[in-house]
Amino acid sequence: MSATENGFGSNAVAWEGCELCPVLSQVPPSPQAVILSLTRRCQLQCRICDYWRWPVKGAELDVADWMEIVNQLAELDVERAVVTGGEPLMSPALLPVLCRLNEHGIDTLLNTNGIDLTIELAAEIAHLQCLRVVVTLHGERAETHDAVSGVLGSFARTLKGLAALGPELVQRSGLNVTVLPENVPELPGILDLAAALGAGQVRFYPVYRSDNPMDHPLLREALDLGEAYQAQARALGIRLIDCMPWQALKPRRCFAPFYSFIIASEGEVYPCIPRKGGYRDDASRALANVAGRSLVEIWDSAALNEVRRFAFARAYPECAYCPPQHTLLTLQCSPCWDCSAGTGQPEMENIKEYQ
Repeated sequence: MSATENGFGSNAVAWEGCELCPVLSQVPPSPQAVILSLTRRCQLQCRICDYWRWPVKGAELDVADWMEIVNQLAELDVERAVVTGGEPLMSPALLPVLCRLNEHGIDTLLNTNGIDLTIELAAEIAHLQCLRVVVTLHGERAETHDAVSGVLGSFARTLKGLAALGPELVQRSGLNVTVLPENVPELPGILDLAAALGAGQVRFYPVYRSDNPMDHPLLREALDLGEAYQAQARALGIRLIDCMPWQALKPRRCFAPFYSFIIASEGEVYPCIPRKGGYRDDASRALANVAGRSLVEIWDSAALNEVRRFAFARAYPECAYCPPQHTLLTLQCSPCWDCSAGTGQPEMENIKEYQ
């Protein structure tokens, strides 16, 4: 099979596709989902994040830059966008970006710590029908949340921000819960808190740094209680998006660079979170910068095709324990998102309910 025939174009690397899936015999002509990191700035100092440890060195993209990016995404028929940071509410581009994405009909997820959510801001975004807001919560108790966020009083400010959204916006939005050893005992309480706040959904999302995170006994306990969490959520009328890797973690073929990429605050484009250096931006790993190339050129570039080849071949060590790889449907950016142990049977059926 030639490079042109297999869909990589003139810059192709060797590619044989997936023996289980003819869909992946070629690269889609454009990404289905993108992550827009508007800023690296943040009010918090979360111990699970590196952004606050690495000050911004260059100039961040301005509003006009982001408007051009969103227009290019619309021309590429991108379906979904995640707007994040740092803390995106600290970026002057936030409202213009959200409004422009909505104008183009691009489903948008706004990830925020909720601290700067106000009644006034909620009034400006409530009419954006393509928008959902997801607020990060690290615990049921202030002591737990504040210890992880690194800022005393942040739990109270986050709850105040959620209240400012109002019932309708909260109902179509939800909580993003970073699952850590110290908050595993509080997961049932977090579901109760979400119900009390009127949140429509909760996502359990593991954040870890070890080679095999499931070695931690509390995380293994969370795995064992997965169905109990689902039963509690159903009883509370909450959709639980459970992104814990219930099957044994192992290196898998990754399809993220076939269906998405990340645009960072200074214009660098990365194929995924692990390849950009985790929760920091390592410009030496960038595919390109939007200042010099169009998004369609970057999507069809030799650099991204090389990443695709390595990711599909399980060649990157950081892919082995990457939560997004094991829960790719979170962005709905793969035809098979994760093929289970070569059987063609998908894992974590409950995630299919995510919309």
